[in-house]
Amino acid sequence: MAQQNDITASMLVPALAKGRGSARMPRSIRPPDNESDLIVALFRTLLVAVVLVMPSVASTDLPNRTFYLVAGGAATYCLVSAVAIYRRVVLTGLRPLFLAVDTLLLTVLISHTGGQHGGLFGLYYLTVIVGAMWFGAAGAVGAAAFATLCAVASIQMRHDISAERSLRLLQQLMMPNAELLFLAAVLAGYLAESWRQERRQADEQQKVLDQFKRQMDMAQELQTLVLPPTLPKVPGVEIGIRARQAAVVVGGDYYDAVAFADGAVGVCSADVSGKSVPGQLRLPLVKYAFRVCAQQFRQPEVVMPKLGGILYKELPPEMFVSMVYAVVEPHRDRIKMCRAGHCPPLKLVASTGEVEELWEPTGCVFGVEPDMRYDVARIPFRPDDYLVFYTDGAIEALDKRGNELEVGGLAKMLAQAAPESAQDLANWLFGEIEAYEVGAKRDDLTLVVIRRTTT
Repeated sequence: MAQQNDITASMLVPALAKGRGSARMPRSIRPPDNESDLIVALFRTLLVAVVLVMPSVASTDLPNRTFYLVAGGAATYCLVSAVAIYRRVVLTGLRPLFLAVDTLLLTVLISHTGGQHGGLFGLYYLTVIVGAMWFGAAGAVGAAAFATLCAVASIQMRHDISAERSLRLLQQLMMPNAELLFLAAVLAGYLAESWRQERRQADEQQKVLDQFKRQMDMAQELQTLVLPPTLPKVPGVEIGIRARQAAVVVGGDYYDAVAFADGAVGVCSADVSGKSVPGQLRLPLVKYAFRVCAQQFRQPEVVMPKLGGILYKELPPEMFVSMVYAVVEPHRDRIKMCRAGHCPPLKLVASTGEVEELWEPTGCVFGVEPDMRYDVARIPFRPDDYLVFYTDGAIEALDKRGNELEVGGLAKMLAQAAPESAQDLANWLFGEIEAYEVGAKRDDLTLVVIRRTTT
C-alpha cells in the first residue's frame, strides 16, 4: 500500500506542477564546489598582477627578461583557469595540478625575493588553506609537505651562497616556519572537515525540507481539487462554508452535501487522520464512497455503517476518518444525524438564543472495526435554527497563554452571534476563531453551517 502511494504521489507531482505552470525545479548556475575554484583563480590572478606591476621585487641576479617570461607564463595560466571556471567547466580532476603549480609559482616568487628566510614564507599558508578546502585534512598536510620540499629545493639550488649558509637557511626554514606550517595544515584540515560535515548535514536537512514542502504543496492542491466547488441549493435550507488549510501540517478536512429528490439534503463534515500526502490520497475515496452510500441509502443509520465498512477495507491500520452526517428535511421540524467520532455539533436555537452541544449520538471513527453500529439522533430543527459542524482545528485553537478554545469556548462564541444567514454565521465564527488563535495555524479548520429557513 505504501509503495502504491509513493508511485501515485510521484505521478501526481509533475502533473500538479504542470498545472500551476510555475513549479519548475531551479537550475544551478554552477556546482557549489566551483565557487572555491573561482576564488582561488581570482586571488592567483591578483597575486600575479601585483608581481607584474612591481618588478622591483625581483632580485638583481635574476634577468628581467627571465622574470617577465615566468610572470607572463603565470598570467597565461591564471587567465586560462579563470576562463575555464567562468565557462562552468568542472575542474575537480585538475585541482591537484593547480595546487602544485600554484605552490611552484609561490616558490619562484619567494625564492627570488629572499623570502625563504623572511616574511614571504607565510604565503605558503595560502596553499595549505586551499588544500584543506579542496581535499580536507590530507590535502592540507600534503600541501604543507610539498611546499616545504619546494622551499628546501629552492635553497639547495642557489649557487650564490656557501654550503654553511645554505645549511643555516635550512635550519631557519624548518624551525619554526615548517613546524608552524604543518600545525596550520592540521588545524585547517580539521576545520575544513568539520565544515564539510556541517554542509552535508545542512544539505540533507534542506533536501528533507524541500521534499516536505513538495508534499505539502501537492497535498494542499489535492485537498482543493477534492472539495466540492459548489453545494446543492435546496429550498428551505441554507448551507454556509468557511475553511482554511493548515500552515505547518497537511490536514484532511472534507465536507460535502447530497440533494435528494424529495427536497431533503444530506450534509457531512469529515476529518481524515494522517497529516501527509497518504492522508490526502484517501480524500477522493472518502468523497466518492460517501456520495455513493448517501445517494443509495440516504438514511444516516444505514449510510454510516456502509461507509464504515468500505473505509475499513481501504484504510491502512494507522489511519481513520471521523465524520458527522445529517439529513435535513425542510418539510419536517427535525433532522436525523449520526456521528463517527467527529466533534460534537452545535445548535443555535432561534427562539431562545441558546446554544446546545450535541454530544449524542456517539459512534466510533471509521477504520477501527469492520462492522460498527451507529445510533441515530432525531434533533428538533425549526425555522431560523442553525446547526454548526466543525473540525478539531476550531476547538484546538490556542490563545496567547496556550489555552485551547475547546467545545465550551466555541459554544460561548456562537451564543454571541446575531447571524443573518448561514454563510454570514460561518464568516463571523471563522473570524472569531482566527482572532482567538495566536501563532501558526497548526491544523485545518472547516466550518459547515446549516440553517433552516422559512421558505
